[in-house]
Order: sequence, then structure tokens, then C-alpha cells
Amino acid sequence: SGTYEVQVAAVDLSGNVDPSPATVSLEIDGIAPAVVIAGPRQRPADEGAVDLRWTLSDDLSDAANMNVRVDVLKLEDPQDSLSAVLVESHELANGATSHTIELEGAKGIYRVEVHAVDEAGNDSSSSLLLSTASTGGCSTGGTGTSGPLTLLLALGALLLRRRN
Repeated sequence: SGTYEVQVAAVDLSGNVDPSPATVSLEIDGIAPAVVIAGPRQRPADEGAVDLRWTLSDDLSDAANMNVRVDVLKLEDPQDSLSAVLVESHELANGATSHTIELEGAKGIYRVEVHAVDEAGNDSSSSLLLSTASTGGCSTGGTGTSGPLTLLLALGALLLRRRN
């Protein structure tokens, strides 16, 4: 990244050099913008709508000129973050710093990615996980009645098996 001056001078077959070379100033941007999502990286999405906010910054591009996109991906396997399938993509206004995700009726774990592209085309993203109540697997909290009930059912199945 940085600004570079390039001079170009013509040379003929006799070796004569152009006394007034052309000068061009080039600004090279090789640094991707920064996207920082506000709040926790893992959030419940049981209420349906989730409000997201983030900040954008770049070494050369004004944040108001950056293209912003929000992708919502569903994790097919909660143990494998690479098993994500794109569910929806939202192209937002340049410089946008907030968006609401609607997961009404959705079940599972979702990765939300906020992408920013600066004026040079450098792309970066930041992500978070949203989960609904019915994601499966282990959970904490609750009333505490499912443990004894499961134990009672397992004991009953064991006794029935011993009788046969």
C-alpha cells in the first residue's frame, strides 16, 4: 500500500531519451477494510429478529463509500463450521452499519457474516453465531426434571429387558 510515482520516457533506436518523461502517481491499496461487530459473538435468536451493529474502517477508503453485504448461512452440522449453506444474502447501502436479521420459525445454528469491500476491491468480513432454542445437543438450565425422568425410563427399560 502507498503512493508511488512512475516515470515513463521513450527511447528511440539511436538511444535518444525523451527529455520530458510522463509522470504518473499511483495509489496502491492492498489492505482490506476492518469490520468490527458490536456485542457478543454468540447470540440467541429465539425472538425472531436480531439487530446487528458494526463499525467499518479502512486506511484509504471512507467508510461511507464501502460496499456492505450481510450473508446468513445455516450450519448443517453444528460441530463443523465449514458445513455452512448460504440461506440469504443482503446487499446493503454503501457505508451501512446496522441490519436486522429475521429468523422467524427457523431452527438451528446460523453464521452471520458482515462483508465490507473498499474502493480498491479489498474484501473483509466479521461473523457471529445465532442459535434458536431448538438447535439440539446439550443445553443448560431448565427446570431440572428431564434428568430424573430419563433415568427412570432407562431403569424401566433395563428391568423389562431382564425379565425377558
